[in-house]
Amino acid sequence: MYKEEKISNKKIILLLAFLFFLIVIAIFFYVFFDKNYENAKVDPNKNYVYRKSSEYSDRYKSIPYINVEGDYAKKINTEIEMLEENYASLPDNKIGFVFNKSGPILSICIKIVDCYTNSNHSSTFFKTYILNLETKNEYTKEEIYRDYEVDNDFIANSLDKQFQKMYQEVVEEGYLDSDYCDYTCFLQWRGVDHYLDGAQLYIENRTLTVFRGFLTESIFGEEEYFEDRHFKFVVSK
Repeated sequence: MYKEEKISNKKIILLLAFLFFLIVIAIFFYVFFDKNYENAKVDPNKNYVYRKSSEYSDRYKSIPYINVEGDYAKKINTEIEMLEENYASLPDNKIGFVFNKSGPILSICIKIVDCYTNSNHSSTFFKTYILNLETKNEYTKEEIYRDYEVDNDFIANSLDKQFQKMYQEVVEEGYLDSDYCDYTCFLQWRGVDHYLDGAQLYIENRTLTVFRGFLTESIFGEEEYFEDRHFKFVVSK
């Protein structure tokens, strides 16, 4: 009886030691590989993307700065300055951003709510940038399509299915009456003529997604249904 307990305790100790070893190895590889990409930063004490100080910054306007070395990051920051000047300078507009690092791939998405281009209602659109921290170059649309084995048709079909699901939910929740506004009508009020117009690729935790802006207001009052999550579409296979 004593020997059996002793053997059992040894097995538990060995198992715990093995699990501890695996955890240490996992942490080592995570830190080691992540530090390789840390070298791509301009300022090592800041994140890859951070909110920069701006004369237009307030609770509704967050302007990102790409803290990465290389010409492509400089190009992104220059384009962001142009977006800032064109949209953030107008008082009622809103600007925000999110970013995600998936291994060496850094994705940035800027959301703009424009209250001025169309006098009848505000419009939401997105601009994304995807950067390879290993090469410090753009992770191009062609490379993304190749690596994720997708094409324009696949993404358009995926958006179509998700917009149809959105329409069904709007009807089921009582925001629209299908007798008065069918799916084609729904898309027209969203300003969606072609699914890929304004569609912006984004990689979140290695999953290919698309940010796609559209109008939320109409004569039916269904704007209360829409949330930020409705602008993001998962399109990975």
